[in-house]
Amino acid sequence: MKKRNKILVIEFFILIFILGFVSSENIIFDSPNEANINEEFEINLKIINFSEDIYDVKIDIFCEEDRISKIFDGKWKSTNYYVNDIIQNNEEREFKLKIEKECEEANIVIKIKNSKNKFEVFTGYKIRCVEEEIKKDEEENFDEGKKEVKEEIEENEEELGEEDYENEFSHEEKVENVSLKPIILNTKNIKSENDKEFSTKNLALCGVIFFCVIFGALFFLNKRKYKNEFQ
Repeated sequence: MKKRNKILVIEFFILIFILGFVSSENIIFDSPNEANINEEFEINLKIINFSEDIYDVKIDIFCEEDRISKIFDGKWKSTNYYVNDIIQNNEEREFKLKIEKECEEANIVIKIKNSKNKFEVFTGYKIRCVEEEIKKDEEENFDEGKKEVKEEIEENEEELGEEDYENEFSHEEKVENVSLKPIILNTKNIKSENDKEFSTKNLALCGVIFFCVIFGALFFLNKRKYKNEFQ
């Protein structure tokens, strides 16, 4: 009998443990991975398996040991303070926060506190905080890198195009030089040839005239001699 009671007690505690594990309090937390410094952003929080109560919420953001955030609760205040009476079990709420310091990887800590000041802590959430100018510089550097690559490609294409054009132009120029090669006339040679031809013609003419004169002279002398013989 005592043994049976011990078994029942063990089973009871195991059941309580299982029920406690199944009904453990949990949250669903949704936030951006990155936020700009001093720029408002929103997160969503839902609590699950909490007992019926109205809970206070504290959302803290730390860069190492430094608290770097503020939360809006009618006005902006440090996240060291709770937002009171804000959420119930299975209810989802939206919160506005902003970060005041640059941090490569900040830690988010959530605390849910009931009306009896008992609270649950949830950790393991991260967010990156950068200045808007830094983010713009990164984007500009990325865009500038893309632009430089594009310009380099365009320059290479232009150089190839110019080289092809120059080769084509050079080829056309060579063809033109060959086809339109000027003929240079040597005027001195032409004049000499003309003078030579003129001299040859003159000599021939002079020869004819000379023979005509001789022939005429001989004819005249013979005729005169013939007359003298018959007188």
